[in-house]
Amino acid sequence: MNSIAPVILFVYNRPDHTIRTLTALEKNKQADQTTLYIYSDAAKTENSIDAVAEVRKIIHKPWNFK
Repeated sequence: MNSIAPVILFVYNRPDHTIRTLTALEKNKQADQTTLYIYSDAAKTENSIDAVAEVRKIIHKPWNFK
């Protein structure tokens, strides 16, 4: 039985924050045993479309989580 709690990350339109957060989470020694759920909200305005798309590219990279 896995006693490691899953992690939920909510992202929107801040690619730099998303990279920094995922990098920090990935440095934890049990990251590879941790299930990570990421929720990405849709762009609310046309000004956010590109940033949301960039964040979604980042979250689909092969991060070291279960």
